[in-house]
Amino acid sequence: MFEILDVPTMPRGVASWHAPRVATGTDTDVALLTGAKAALAALLDAARAYAEGGPAAIIDISDLDAANLEVIDQVLGQGEVQSVVGETRVQEAVMPGLWRLQNGHSQALEVGDIPGAVRTAATALPATLDIPSDLPEGAMNVAPVLVEIADAMTLVQPGTKEREINLTLLPMTPVDLNVLAETLGTGGLTILSRGYGNCRITGCAARNVWRVSYFNSDDTMILDVVEVGDVPAAALAAREDVAEAADRLEQVIDAYWPAS
Repeated sequence: MFEILDVPTMPRGVASWHAPRVATGTDTDVALLTGAKAALAALLDAARAYAEGGPAAIIDISDLDAANLEVIDQVLGQGEVQSVVGETRVQEAVMPGLWRLQNGHSQALEVGDIPGAVRTAATALPATLDIPSDLPEGAMNVAPVLVEIADAMTLVQPGTKEREINLTLLPMTPVDLNVLAETLGTGGLTILSRGYGNCRITGCAARNVWRVSYFNSDDTMILDVVEVGDVPAAALAAREDVAEAADRLEQVIDAYWPAS
């Protein structure tokens, strides 16, 4: 069944695509799993349309039984990006731009640069930042950073990144960083990405504000950035990659359900 790594654990290595294991005679007769075949065919059609400039699309698979869901999991695998959005768990397939979503008994497939639930969660948060007027002793440079973030929040346009603040290069004291973390808060949205190394993206409790942290192989943070704008690029699938994903998906469907 569909699984997602625990959020505190940073993933290691980079996923690469391999042809999936094709079911054998010892497995459930794949030919009988028409629900999985229909869902993957719908996903393929949606991916083709998206790659040519069409909209994102969602395919509901909540009604499929365990055998059909297992085959879908085998076909899609686990790719570079995974996320927790409230109670919804999101896993990108090994084919970029194809996503698997689960929230309790509700399950779906989605095509797009990032599932719509991620953007919805980010844009549903407060549009203003409550900057503290009294800062604790030891705070030196956090005030202008917070003002810059608040100003950038008012300028964000859909699909764009308005501001990027590299905290690693700023002379921030531990008190500054604590005030920043407390002021930005967390919005119940976490994304892990291996496409740009080990990267954890945390949606802050303010609209379109993200904390983007990069880690080395020892899980030591090497870059700490605040972004204001659309979902950070480290989590997004490029439209041109979805075209390649569709080609791969078609190969897999043909391998599991060869034309008679």
